Amino acid sequence: MYINKNAYSTNILELTCVSNLLNPYYLFEFINEYNQGVTYFHCPDTSTAFCRYNQFIVCETGTTSIILSAGTINLPPGGYTYNVYEATAVTLSISATTGRVVSANNKAFVNGVETNITNEIYQ
Repeated sequence: MYINKNAYSTNILELTCVSNLLNPYYLFEFINEYNQGVTYFHCPDTSTAFCRYNQFIVCETGTTSIILSAGTINLPPGGYTYNVYEATAVTLSISATTGRVVSANNKAFVNGVETNITNEIYQ
Protein backbone atom coordinates (compact mmCIF):
# COMPACT_ATOMS: atom_id res chain seq x y z
CA MET A 1 0.00 0.00 0.00
CA TYR A 2 1.32 3.43 -0.91
CA ILE A 3 0.02 6.56 0.84
CA ASN A 4 1.00 10.12 -0.03
CA LYS A 5 1.00 12.75 2.73
CA ASN A 6 -1.49 15.60 2.27
CA ALA A 7 -3.38 13.65 -0.39
CA TYR A 8 -6.02 11.05 -1.14
CA SER A 9 -4.54 7.66 -2.02
CA THR A 10 -6.61 4.91 -3.67
CA ASN A 11 -5.62 1.37 -2.67
CA ILE A 12 -7.01 -1.86 -4.11
CA LEU A 13 -7.01 -5.03 -1.98
CA GLU A 14 -8.68 -8.44 -2.28
CA LEU A 15 -10.31 -8.98 1.11
CA THR A 16 -13.88 -10.13 0.41
CA CYS A 17 -12.66 -13.43 -1.03
CA VAL A 18 -11.01 -14.36 2.30
CA SER A 19 -13.55 -12.86 4.70
CA ASN A 20 -16.01 -15.04 6.62
CA LEU A 21 -18.61 -12.26 6.90
CA LEU A 22 -21.28 -11.44 4.32
CA ASN A 23 -20.93 -7.63 4.49
CA PRO A 24 -17.71 -7.03 6.40
CA TYR A 25 -16.17 -3.81 7.62
CA TYR A 26 -12.39 -3.64 7.84
CA LEU A 27 -10.17 -2.34 10.62
CA PHE A 28 -6.65 -1.38 9.53
CA GLU A 29 -3.76 -1.69 11.98
CA PHE A 30 -0.65 0.25 10.92
CA ILE A 31 2.58 -0.39 12.84
CA ASN A 32 5.34 2.17 12.32
CA GLU A 33 8.61 0.35 11.58
CA TYR A 34 10.67 3.19 13.10
CA ASN A 35 9.08 3.59 16.53
CA GLN A 36 6.57 0.68 16.66
CA GLY A 37 3.70 3.17 17.17
CA VAL A 38 0.32 1.70 16.24
CA THR A 39 -2.54 3.47 14.48
CA TYR A 40 -5.97 1.89 13.99
CA PHE A 41 -8.44 3.21 11.45
CA HIS A 42 -11.49 2.18 9.49
CA CYS A 43 -11.74 3.11 5.83
CA PRO A 44 -15.00 2.75 3.87
CA ASP A 45 -14.90 0.26 1.00
CA THR A 46 -15.74 2.23 -2.17
CA SER A 47 -15.53 -0.70 -4.57
CA THR A 48 -18.28 -1.22 -7.14
CA ALA A 49 -17.39 -4.91 -7.51
CA PHE A 50 -17.05 -6.25 -3.97
CA CYS A 51 -16.90 -9.86 -5.17
CA ARG A 52 -13.71 -9.10 -7.10
CA TYR A 53 -11.84 -6.40 -5.20
CA ASN A 54 -12.05 -3.86 -2.38
CA GLN A 55 -11.14 -0.21 -2.91
CA PHE A 56 -10.11 2.08 -0.08
CA ILE A 57 -9.47 5.80 -0.44
CA VAL A 58 -7.21 6.90 2.41
CA CYS A 59 -6.99 10.62 3.17
CA GLU A 60 -3.64 11.51 4.74
CA THR A 61 -4.14 15.01 6.11
CA GLY A 62 -0.62 15.93 7.17
CA THR A 63 -2.18 17.62 10.22
CA THR A 64 -3.83 16.64 13.45
CA SER A 65 -7.24 16.84 11.74
CA ILE A 66 -8.14 13.16 11.65
CA ILE A 67 -11.27 11.02 11.52
CA LEU A 68 -10.03 7.49 12.18
CA SER A 69 -13.48 5.97 11.64
CA ALA A 70 -13.60 7.41 8.09
CA GLY A 71 -10.11 6.77 6.73
CA THR A 72 -8.79 10.28 7.45
CA ILE A 73 -5.40 9.78 9.07
CA ASN A 74 -2.11 11.48 9.90
CA LEU A 75 0.94 9.20 9.78
CA PRO A 76 4.64 10.10 9.86
CA PRO A 77 6.43 9.32 6.59
CA GLY A 78 8.18 5.99 6.39
CA GLY A 79 7.61 2.26 6.38
CA TYR A 80 4.75 0.40 8.04
CA THR A 81 3.58 -3.14 8.53
CA TYR A 82 -0.19 -3.40 8.38
CA ASN A 83 -2.85 -5.96 9.19
CA VAL A 84 -6.53 -5.92 8.28
CA TYR A 85 -9.23 -7.33 10.58
CA GLU A 86 -12.82 -8.11 9.62
CA ALA A 87 -15.70 -6.74 11.70
CA THR A 88 -19.50 -6.65 11.68
CA ALA A 89 -19.58 -2.86 12.22
CA VAL A 90 -17.29 0.16 12.11
CA THR A 91 -14.80 -0.09 14.97
CA LEU A 92 -11.40 1.21 16.04
CA SER A 93 -10.72 -1.67 18.44
CA ILE A 94 -9.41 -5.15 17.65
CA SER A 95 -11.54 -6.55 20.51
CA ALA A 96 -14.67 -5.39 18.65
CA THR A 97 -13.73 -7.32 15.49
CA THR A 98 -14.13 -11.03 14.89
CA GLY A 99 -10.45 -11.28 15.84
CA ARG A 100 -9.75 -12.76 12.44
CA VAL A 101 -6.97 -11.16 10.39
CA VAL A 102 -7.97 -11.29 6.72
CA SER A 103 -4.67 -9.83 5.54
CA ALA A 104 -1.50 -10.00 7.65
CA ASN A 105 2.04 -8.61 7.68
CA ASN A 106 1.61 -6.40 4.63
CA LYS A 107 3.94 -3.52 3.83
CA ALA A 108 2.95 0.10 3.40
CA PHE A 109 4.88 3.27 2.72
CA VAL A 110 3.86 6.81 3.59
CA ASN A 111 5.56 9.22 1.20
CA GLY A 112 6.12 12.87 2.07
CA VAL A 113 7.76 15.30 4.46
CA GLU A 114 6.99 15.41 8.17
CA THR A 115 5.97 18.88 9.29
CA ASN A 116 6.31 18.10 13.02
CA ILE A 117 10.00 17.16 13.09
CA THR A 118 10.85 18.74 16.46
CA ASN A 119 8.20 16.71 18.25
CA GLU A 120 9.48 13.45 16.71
CA ILE A 121 13.12 14.12 17.66
CA TYR A 122 12.46 15.00 21.32
CA GLN A 123 9.86 12.34 22.16
